Amino acid sequence: MKLLLYITLLTCFFTGAIAQPPPPANWNAVKTSTWEKYNAKYDNPTYVVDGKVLNDSVSKRVVNAIDPFAITKISVLSGTKLKTRNVVYLTTATEKIAAYQKKFGAFSKAYADYLEVHQHRDGNFFYTINAKTLSGGRADIIDELYNIPAEKIESVYFSLQAVPNTTMIEIRTKQ
Repeated sequence: MKLLLYITLLTCFFTGAIAQPPPPANWNAVKTSTWEKYNAKYDNPTYVVDGKVLNDSVSKRVVNAIDPFAITKISVLSGTKLKTRNVVYLTTATEKIAAYQKKFGAFSKAYADYLEVHQHRDGNFFYTINAKTLSGGRADIIDELYNIPAEKIESVYFSLQAVPNTTMIEIRTKQ
């Protein structure tokens, strides 16, 4: 009898048959209050993204939509006695990323299709140029990819690797 109970429980565990409790009715309020709690902790900072001051009513949505790998610099300016709010400056390379992705997508449909499905996020990609893996800070890699002239690109090879969340992009340029 106990053996049958254990087998049933294990089966339910591995198949997910045990009912999960529904999220609380105030789920969105919980998420909102967490955002507000952390912002309150830092004196409800003003957010400036790529030189544009965000209105408080849209700052949460805009900041949450930014690809973390597109952020190249974060600066926080502490408030003063006259202006008590902190200011958070986020610098992204969104335009540069979009430009090199479009450029490489013209050479590889698989690359373009993958980016389209994955919201153009390429932070986990390993880029190589003429068999040399790019290294350095994210901003350096973005600049190097952005600065490849389209007319010098010979081919772009896109490869999903067996290791999860690893993608190789091999770029061959004309010498």
